[in-house]
Amino acid sequence: MFGGAHFDTVTSTHNTVSEHLWMFDFEKLQWSMLQSLSMVKSTYFHAAAMNSRGEIWIHGGVIQDSAEIPNDQRITNLYRMHTR
Repeated sequence: MFGGAHFDTVTSTHNTVSEHLWMFDFEKLQWSMLQSLSMVKSTYFHAAAMNSRGEIWIHGGVIQDSAEIPNDQRITNLYRMHTR
C-alpha cells in the first residue's frame, strides 16, 4: 500500500498525507513499512499496481506540498519502483 490521506470532516480537508510504502505479511497478519522505498512527494487519490517482476507502478494522484499550508495539486506522473 502506498500513500493515502486522512480526511478531516470538521475542516473538510485532507491531512496526514503519507509518502511511505507498506507491505502486508499474510502469514503474520501484520503491516511493515518498506524503509528503503518512498516517494518524492506525499500522495493520495492515486492508482497503484504491482506486477510479477516486483515492480510497483504508481500513477497520478494529489500531492500536498506542506502539512502546515495545504496546497493540494493533481498530478499525472507515472512512477516505477523495484521491490526486489
